[in-house]
Amino acid sequence: MVGYARWAHSAKLGIPIEHCLAIRCGMAVRHTRVDYLEAARLDDDLVLGTWIIASDDRLRCTRRFEILRVADGSGCWKRKSISSA
Repeated sequence: MVGYARWAHSAKLGIPIEHCLAIRCGMAVRHTRVDYLEAARLDDDLVLGTWIIASDDRLRCTRRFEILRVADGSGCWKRKSISSA
């Protein structure tokens, strides 16, 4: 799910996966930190948000992910990833 969200977000920013494949370039996660806040149950509806919080405008960016339970808005986990091309 997170991989899909990352590519969907990149596509919204004008960099779809097809473009990355055509130019033979992509991002690799160098470091990830996950904070597990609360358990999610099998039937929970969840929403995942992703956003870029820092970029060197060249090869590196820091992206955050957050998963929330729809029913009560509580956070299940937060993740911070540092990536480079």
